Amino acid sequence: KGSVNFTTGSSNTSATIFAYRASSSQTAYADSFFLSQPLVAPWGSQDVTDLPLDGTAGRLGDKFVVQSSGAGIGGTSDKMHFISQFFTGDTTITARILGVDHTSLTACTGVMIRETNSSSVRSASLTWSPRQTLDFTHRSVSGPSTTTTIPDVLTPPWVRLTRRGNMFTAYSSPDGIAWSRVGTPQTIPMTAATQIGIPACSGNADILTESALDSVTVGAPIPDVL
Repeated sequence: KGSVNFTTGSSNTSATIFAYRASSSQTAYADSFFLSQPLVAPWGSQDVTDLPLDGTAGRLGDKFVVQSSGAGIGGTSDKMHFISQFFTGDTTITARILGVDHTSLTACTGVMIRETNSSSVRSASLTWSPRQTLDFTHRSVSGPSTTTTIPDVLTPPWVRLTRRGNMFTAYSSPDGIAWSRVGTPQTIPMTAATQIGIPACSGNADILTESALDSVTVGAPIPDVL
């Protein structure tokens, strides 16, 4: 995989990419383009765990877009790409999921809070998969995780994760207005300093998937709802 950086004019919103071949005996390939603007501080991204296919992330207007491989989130080790920023203390992260390529039943994206980018640290995440499930996954010690799964979430939802002390609560909404809890709040003795952001994985280490989200906000904890 290679990358090409280019800049369009200030009033342009698109660009045309051409593939050339040096002679009629050679083959030119041009597919699987991932077009985005660079992430800007405080956001950055990286793979969690060394993956056979490197992930990448950026912005398209107000959207966050991610191209990622990775076998999945949960178990004893997370394997994914992670857009994140550093945050200390109580917080809430909210996002609207726009879509995830159906590369496998465990491809997913959503929101996450974790101690570091090491693969098996304490963490909490709320993700949606094209198999139409919401998964609230949490790891309270270094090692195995536990997941609460909500089936029959037919369209990509809004997702929210809130930290109050060591209590982590997940919420979902069909419209960003009416929110409900996903599972039960979980006590996770996480460090005060964390990384918070958007995880994404393809569910298959040998395939890249693309995910998109918007309306991403990070701020103070919101009032709880039942």
